[in-house]
Amino acid sequence: MITVRVPHKNKEAFNLYAHGNFIDSAYDEERGSLFVSDRGVVVLDYNYRPHRRAYIVCPSDEAEFIKSVYLPNVREKVALISAVYGRRIDLLRTAVFNIESLAGKEAYDFPILFWQEVSCLLDSFDGKRSGTVKTNLMILCRRFGRKF
Repeated sequence: MITVRVPHKNKEAFNLYAHGNFIDSAYDEERGSLFVSDRGVVVLDYNYRPHRRAYIVCPSDEAEFIKSVYLPNVREKVALISAVYGRRIDLLRTAVFNIESLAGKEAYDFPILFWQEVSCLLDSFDGKRSGTVKTNLMILCRRFGRKF
């Protein structure tokens, strides 16, 4: 299980955006929104003033061989599938948008290997071209369960 508290925009030291297949959510006027995911992958996008970071994580009990860490505003320890910095964050955002348009929210329930391969496509960015083009993501979605 992953519990993420998303604070109000510009109210704390950072802004947080969470993407996943959430089973429950709650809203508090003072503290922000609370999202709960009981399985699958969650993509967290942190924006600090001087820099930004994004993480692809899953519950630590689903991935025993992947390093588990605590992240800000996440209650439980999570398995860190990928950490993304710089320009790759924009590529990850676009990839998540395209994956959701291809496979819907069920993409977050795809095996961890799917998200590791997405991470490898992000790492193939050479400054000009990225491997996270929609055709590559479509091939991955087909291979891991989504039929077109």
